[in-house]
Amino acid sequence: MAPKRGMSAEDKRKTLLAIFHESKDVFVLKDVEKLGAKRGVVLQSIKDVLQSLVDDDLVHMEKIGSSNYFWSFPSEMSVKVQTELSKLQARTEAAQLERAKLSERLEKSTVNKENSEERSNAQANVAALEEQVKALEEKLAAYAASDPERFSAL
Repeated sequence: MAPKRGMSAEDKRKTLLAIFHESKDVFVLKDVEKLGAKRGVVLQSIKDVLQSLVDDDLVHMEKIGSSNYFWSFPSEMSVKVQTELSKLQARTEAAQLERAKLSERLEKSTVNKENSEERSNAQANVAALEEQVKALEEKLAAYAASDPERFSAL
């Protein structure tokens, strides 16, 4: 028969969290260690697992005097989920409103720039003039070597 394997870290976290949610009580580390050991969590790892739960805000810890008290209630999870849901819904509504504004702006800009024959001719004219300017600038650059002002400056 194969030796029994230990619990994974995630199983330990779920077990300790279940202890808090089932009892709905406040515990000292020593009590959590006892209850965790009864449920099959290795005693030496309970403190580390509990600290990871505290770090992830699944379990709360408060130092009162020289003792650390730990607690987690099932309703806290649902409150957290509801809060996150309302935040996401607000972001979604804001994004949809922004999308509507942008699509309206796009529609207005395309209405003002209808593809008419006159507009197409004007665009072709602009392109031809830009080509002409480019050709003249190249010609000017070629004649720059024999610029009389450049020679008089020497």
